[in-house]
Amino acid sequence: MRRISVRFPEELLEEIDTIAKLGYIDRTALMKRVLQQYIQEQLKTEDLKELAVKRYLEGKLDYKKLETLLGKENAEATRVSKEIMDKGKKIAKKIAKNSS
Repeated sequence: MRRISVRFPEELLEEIDTIAKLGYIDRTALMKRVLQQYIQEQLKTEDLKELAVKRYLEGKLDYKKLETLLGKENAEATRVSKEIMDKGKKIAKKIAKNSS
């Protein structure tokens, strides 16, 4: 596990601490739970998946992260599609170069 440092407004920390005490858990456990729930909700949205594919196709997201977001099967389909598109671009450039 890795330790990070995060800054929150005092009012928010008070709310977090109050909710944590009500649930008989500590602040860290509550924040982990809330973040995990948020991430799971985001992973269900099509917008996040579309953004992940777009970033991968732009070369701004690596395959392993794409696989985490989309699942193995969808990530593999995206990777293959990218390879085909990249090959098509190379062929188009070659044709354009040869015709000029």
